[in-house]
Formats: sequence, C-alpha cells, structure tokens
Amino acid sequence: LPNGQTVPIGWLAKLQGLVYTQRITDSATYAHPSVDFCFIDGDHGYEAVAADSARAWENRSTDHPWAICWHDHNATDHGVQRDVAEFCIAHHLTLQQREDSDTVWVCGDSDTN
Repeated sequence: LPNGQTVPIGWLAKLQGLVYTQRITDSATYAHPSVDFCFIDGDHGYEAVAADSARAWENRSTDHPWAICWHDHNATDHGVQRDVAEFCIAHHLTLQQREDSDTVWVCGDSDTN
C-alpha cells in the first residue's frame, strides 16, 4: 500500500463481508477446481512466474468471476513483466493496474476461456 501502510491478511475480504479460505502453498503441486482469486508473489524468474501463471489459469473458477494477481510487476523484475505480458496476450486478457502500485491483475468470468 502507499506510504508503507499495512493491513492484516484478508482485510479486504473481511471488510466486504466475504467468506474466504486463504492457502499459501507451492503452486507447482496445488490443484483446485475453482479458485476465485490467485495472488502470485514468489520467485521472480521468468520460468517460475510462467509456471505460477499457468497453474493459476488451470485452477481459475469456471462458473463464476475470478481474478489472477501478480506482485512485483516493475522494471526491476523483468521475469514478472515478460511473463505477465505474454500471459495476457495468450489469453486475450486486459491487464489492470493502479498507477501507485507494482501489483497488477486480470479478471474474468465463466465465459472467459
């Protein structure tokens, strides 16, 4: 958050009254049939980000809206930038970003292939 602000994990979900389950796990082995929100933040190398992105795509919800989010999308982490750009092109997705943040995301719904 801007100016070093912090919030507890799950704060936005709690603020909105959403029921959620948080899982912090190795994306290489995690399989779940219906993930609503996947936050990718870890190894910033191209191959690792590509693998995380592919797994997030495979695990995304297919019957309701979903989002995939990447952290550290900035000039320092070229692997993140390169993979996210290629991912968006391959899946015809529009990347969204706040100007004051290096966190980016894409959203879809049950009609997104």
